[in-house]
Amino acid sequence: IATVDDMNAMGTYATAAAGTNDRYDGYFILTADLDFESDGLKYTNAISNGAGNAFYGTIDGRGHTIKNLYITTEAVTGIDAWNRYFIGKFGAGATVKNLAFTNARCGDGDGKKSSDTFFTASVGGTYNLENIYMELSVGADWGRYAFGASQQNGFKAKNVIVKILNDTATTGCSALASNMVVNDGYLQGVYFVCSA
Repeated sequence: IATVDDMNAMGTYATAAAGTNDRYDGYFILTADLDFESDGLKYTNAISNGAGNAFYGTIDGRGHTIKNLYITTEAVTGIDAWNRYFIGKFGAGATVKNLAFTNARCGDGDGKKSSDTFFTASVGGTYNLENIYMELSVGADWGRYAFGASQQNGFKAKNVIVKILNDTATTGCSALASNMVVNDGYLQGVYFVCSA
């Protein structure tokens, strides 16, 4: 993955890697930093669709950064659950690692939507987050999180830092961390840095 276009084409590549139309798979390596320029219309990766197939593969950032990624249901008008997540659904054993996100945004901020979540639910088992750094702004309404309530016991996280860039009703550390409490035993070196 060297360009934004490559990232958006992941669904096609991952379907081919899986050899079937009912799941996504493959091992994807970032070879450069990517910049989505804070434009929600620019993230059109089919894997971001929560109504689609689960991703069972690996995204290895190799220390690169994804900048200005905008996650919101509003991004593609008329397609419910599209671009609401970084990955729409994780399959058991899927992994995102060695990756940074700077100036990421989750939710439109106007209170209309309540389900935009950067890392979302697993399907039939846990997925893995390793060596992740995030700088994230979240929307003003309930349900916009780095990790949401439906992710409880859904992932294992190791060496993850989430820095919240804005101050809204859902950015308090207690609100963010509450959805991770039942992940006891699955968390190693996970930190939230909050504005309030």
